[in-house]
Amino acid sequence: MADEDIHNGLQDEPWEERTLHLLYNSKIDQDFSIAKVQKSGRKKHKVRWMSKRAMAIPQVIIELHDQALRESTLRCLSTFLLEEVLAFSQLMVDGSLTVRATKRLVNVLTLFQCIAANKETRYKFVKSYVPNFLVPLILFDSPSEIYENVRAVALSVFGILCQAREPEIIQWALESNMVEVCQISIEIGSELSKVIGMHIFEAIMQDESGMSYICSPTCDQLLKRLINTWEHLKSMYCLSSSRKFQTLLLLC
Repeated sequence: MADEDIHNGLQDEPWEERTLHLLYNSKIDQDFSIAKVQKSGRKKHKVRWMSKRAMAIPQVIIELHDQALRESTLRCLSTFLLEEVLAFSQLMVDGSLTVRATKRLVNVLTLFQCIAANKETRYKFVKSYVPNFLVPLILFDSPSEIYENVRAVALSVFGILCQAREPEIIQWALESNMVEVCQISIEIGSELSKVIGMHIFEAIMQDESGMSYICSPTCDQLLKRLINTWEHLKSMYCLSSSRKFQTLLLLC
């Protein structure tokens, strides 16, 4: 399928707005949203996607309301969701991505966003290590625009997890090498991926354990790569006419 057909069949604006609104606790994404509004001349949309009339859902989701069936239903549901992620990963490696496959995966990632945003489910989510299956989606380097949408939404799951700055979540993020993942996403990702990567990095740096990790002697090479990435960002956007990333430049 041609890139133009892919672009026409898959609009990324709703994903972008939804993701930025879920990342509600960062000055980075706020300024990015304002810059987009100023450029487009449109009013900033309120978050309406979670208040829309509920769509029909499979029986397995309905069974979550039954306490007696909840455990087995969650196990069944998690299996289905991981199968979707793994199936997409295979298409990704084969170079045979389609609009339909991408939309299916984004539906899965949207559910993960909701789980990550809920205080009661967030920690159990990371303890299951399900989010770790999303890391290959973020690190995969592809020139396709359709794939950049996937990278941004997958990365946003980690951003939503980390935005509350909960020590247990930050520690999990460090153990899962999320600093390295953020550095790579900032380096190779789209503008939205760069913003979300900076958002995660911001949350980690505001935690004492995160600062200690990044500044430890064992992370000397990582720190050098981060510095090189910041310098590259400043050079890139100082030469650009875009005003979206003024906050990023100040942070760098």
